[in-house]
Amino acid sequence: MENKREVKIIAIVALLVAVVGLSVAYAALSTSLSISGSATVNSATWQVEFIEGEWDDPVGSAVTSGPTFGVTSITNIGATLVKPGDKAVYRFKVKNKGSIPAKLSANTAIGTISCTGGANTTEASNTCANISYTLTYGDGSVPTAGDTLAASAEKDLILTIEFKSTATAVPSSAVTVNGISATLEYIQA
Repeated sequence: MENKREVKIIAIVALLVAVVGLSVAYAALSTSLSISGSATVNSATWQVEFIEGEWDDPVGSAVTSGPTFGVTSITNIGATLVKPGDKAVYRFKVKNKGSIPAKLSANTAIGTISCTGGANTTEASNTCANISYTLTYGDGSVPTAGDTLAASAEKDLILTIEFKSTATAVPSSAVTVNGISATLEYIQA
């Protein structure tokens, strides 16, 4: 019985020595890493706006009026077109006056025109089919989602309203063209 007790005591002591040995080995093989620091957020500005422009000389019998200009909107653009080939062109700019690069979002859209008036709906519809308007950059490319505008940069824009030269008829009564619109939504690039 005494032998069993000695074996148990030796086993317990051996186990304690093993635990202490593993603890020392673990402490010798472990390292504590730490990270510390700080961050600074500098001031930035966000300001994308229109720069007022001007009408080109009208083509043909076209007559222009307006627009009412605001830094984030251009309204009341008016063009009276009389015959095929008449054209009105308004040139202006969009400028990023901020310090953050901007890009056009997927919400950028060009409106769809509709026409009212004329002697009847057919005349209005036929006239509408021969009216076009486009919004392009100065180089002729179309503004597209993802286009970027660097901080302090500007781009030329051109709005063209035209009575197509291929039209074969003119309305007998005035036709009002509605829906000449564009939304350019800029977001952080």
